[in-house]
Amino acid sequence: MFPVPQSVAIARMFVRHQLISLRYADLIHDANQIVSELVTNAIAVTVSEGREKPGRIRLYLGPNQGRPLLEVWDPSPTLPRVREPDFVSESGRGLHIVMSLAAEFGWTEGEGGKTVWALLG
Repeated sequence: MFPVPQSVAIARMFVRHQLISLRYADLIHDANQIVSELVTNAIAVTVSEGREKPGRIRLYLGPNQGRPLLEVWDPSPTLPRVREPDFVSESGRGLHIVMSLAAEFGWTEGEGGKTVWALLG
């Protein structure tokens, strides 16, 4: 998917349908919050690097050891940074939301960018 604002809504729709097909409809609310944060972060970092043509973002949701695994890949080498929560700021709390909703959360470097992942359930 291209890093545009509509990507977040498209990602939520994909996650909803994928979770229903995997029989994890009870995780849709949390998964939509998580994917919104991860895709928003991927868009922000991809666009902010000032590339003439920002690269695509990839989204994956599938089974992993009996639970759904959500992954968002972007071409930026900039790794996620969990900041100290600032409840007055308009940004900086997204990864805290992801960590509170996911069973596990992390990231890996590779493939010309990084993958940020969240294990649901």
